[in-house]
Amino acid sequence: MRYLSPDEVKGNDEVRECVSAHISQSIKHNFPLQILPKYQPDKNAKILDAGTASGAFLQQLNEAGYRNLYGLDLENYMSVKVPLKDFKTADFNTDILPFADNSFDVITAWCVIAHLENPYHFLRETHRILKSGGLLIVTLPHVGSDSERSFFRKNGEFIAYKPNNNHITIWTSSLVKKTTSKYFDFVKEEFLLKNKIFKGFRGKLRKLYSRLNPSIARRWGSKIAYILKNKKEPS
Repeated sequence: MRYLSPDEVKGNDEVRECVSAHISQSIKHNFPLQILPKYQPDKNAKILDAGTASGAFLQQLNEAGYRNLYGLDLENYMSVKVPLKDFKTADFNTDILPFADNSFDVITAWCVIAHLENPYHFLRETHRILKSGGLLIVTLPHVGSDSERSFFRKNGEFIAYKPNNNHITIWTSSLVKKTTSKYFDFVKEEFLLKNKIFKGFRGKLRKLYSRLNPSIARRWGSKIAYILKNKKEPS
């Protein structure tokens, strides 16, 4: 989908149809469900999914036994039925998020940051509504992967940020650490490896190497997840 400003997105039938039907690559490959339980195994944890889109991730969480679930998006695009405690709407670029301070144990934002004009406002707001020690988990396209770097050398742009899509914010690991350190402690990075890279003989070698050396995932991962721990007070 082409780039649209937040005002153009609101009430846009084309956007509603697209987002309601869309399930991100990360969710299709169960990437979020592989990550979240490692860092928050408590099924009673209060979890906010910011940027719910179709609701596919919340559906996965519910099926995995998590019950204290909340949703937040620019509009309600959910096309699946999930028993939520509450759903609210907000513009992540400018609005004060409609939750009280210290509300959540975990906030997830799968493939959201890349779409935001003002991701730093969103960061400050997630810090406010997260509990002390709560987790913020965000994913972005991994522009440091071999495929992205190779494409950039040949074409002068990244695959995930072509002119015909709506990705507008790039975060590298150093930028994440630099811009979040006032509010969050950096916990870890995780990488999404698509199943297709493990096909064939070379794929089998990659799978073996990735198990022997986890840093290999940094080269081949298509998405990167940042796990951040909320500080009690900004530093």
